[in-house]
Amino acid sequence: MKKTRSDIAYDALLDKIVSGQISPGDRLPEVTIAKEIGISPTPVRESFRRLAAEGLVEFVPNAGCRVRKMSRKEVIELFQLREALESFCASCAAIMMNRLDLDYLEECYAQMRDAVSRDNTPGKRELTPENRFEFMKGDACFHARIIAASDNATIIKVMRKCHILNHVMGFRSRMFVKNQVKKSLLQHRRIIRAITSGSSTNAAEEMREHLRYSCETSLINMKHQRPSQKIQSLSLELHKYIRSVEGEVV
Repeated sequence: MKKTRSDIAYDALLDKIVSGQISPGDRLPEVTIAKEIGISPTPVRESFRRLAAEGLVEFVPNAGCRVRKMSRKEVIELFQLREALESFCASCAAIMMNRLDLDYLEECYAQMRDAVSRDNTPGKRELTPENRFEFMKGDACFHARIIAASDNATIIKVMRKCHILNHVMGFRSRMFVKNQVKKSLLQHRRIIRAITSGSSTNAAEEMREHLRYSCETSLINMKHQRPSQKIQSLSLELHKYIRSVEGEVV
């Protein structure tokens, strides 16, 4: 299907937001953006409304449109929503997943594990951007496959929106402290073990524990400065990768 001008404007702006080329609080001058993209202001205005509905931008009286900055409360609410839905998905996965699905989760885990084990520079607290990228690719595949196990189109649609917001304040906006990432890796291992055992109760509880910890570390490690050009590039690449993965596993 051919994209509309509004779709083109939406995609261009979304790419800039998720990559960090434009940051929370930045104004979005309608005419300037239209000229950059090569279209009229009307479809840009339409894309603003769409992005506002997704919680990524906001309209400010007498100031136009700007990129929204997620508050601490909103971050907590996002993870509470993920916890409620993904724990249900994990319980479904424990019942529905077959050997191929479980092997896929193991591959995702291996990708995350390898990203952490490669990053062994002495005295460095955080993962390098490249290893952070590889870790998040494995994490995205892992969660997407578990969400797909719910076989619930509404949940899948809601979670896609959640993951855009999560990505905006995740890959480019927070530190990836090695000790915290290692604990997260262990939690992924426990989720696989619970799903493999067929215990829907244990699978749901392990997912809840993991997402509560993710929320905690996200709040501690959030950064608000503009990311480096390297992070911008990898963040955009990761966003496109996640979109392709979500389309494949559902």
